[in-house]
Amino acid sequence: MHRLTQTGPKPQDQLSAHLSVKMAEVNALIKTRMASKHAPRIPEVTAHLVDSGGKRLRPMLTLAAAELCGYEGMFDIHLAATVEFIHTATLLHDDVVDESAQRRGRPTANLLWDNKSSVLVGDLNIAPLAADVWSTRQLKNVVSHTDIEREMLLKLIDKGGWVDAVRHHYGEEELLYSWWSYRARDWQASNRGRRLDHIWVSADNKDKITNIHIDKAIRGAEKPSDHVPLVIELASK
Repeated sequence: MHRLTQTGPKPQDQLSAHLSVKMAEVNALIKTRMASKHAPRIPEVTAHLVDSGGKRLRPMLTLAAAELCGYEGMFDIHLAATVEFIHTATLLHDDVVDESAQRRGRPTANLLWDNKSSVLVGDLNIAPLAADVWSTRQLKNVVSHTDIEREMLLKLIDKGGWVDAVRHHYGEEELLYSWWSYRARDWQASNRGRRLDHIWVSADNKDKITNIHIDKAIRGAEKPSDHVPLVIELASK
């Protein structure tokens, strides 16, 4: 294990030098993963944030912790890149909330590209519509489908100017689920699901939706999550 000296360069600089090879791999992975041929805005905004400087302290500490624990694989690089992406996302979020104009001496991403055109995704654990659950009558008093949860989520969508992309695409009456309980002996046969995972878009994007796919087949994987992925496709213009 490399020892950091008490004299000479700052500990942070010593750590950076010690991890320089792996940090180069982390940076290369970040560049690769932020590419998107279908949504060119993503690499533009991400590059503006990632290339704006910064000490990369969080991924360095991730790598250092892995080395300290004796890890010798490659997943420390993946985890370090993930940590930096999460940090970058929080910076973008903070700039939007604070309506900031500058970060590290450069114009913020929200100032350059605005923040009106948006896509929000998440495991919100609420099924707001009757067609989002296998039985609205039997689940009306169960967490995720109670009246107060449903009412507040729909109010949030309305007041925020959001469009429920899944329902806009499929309509409000088709039974759609993204979650099936582990407790079911045969989840596929019973099909007692709920739509707990959501994609919302700003109003300007609703007519750009070309497809939404709920990947139900993933639920039947060898070691599945009880949630499945949702994929949205948006026209570029």
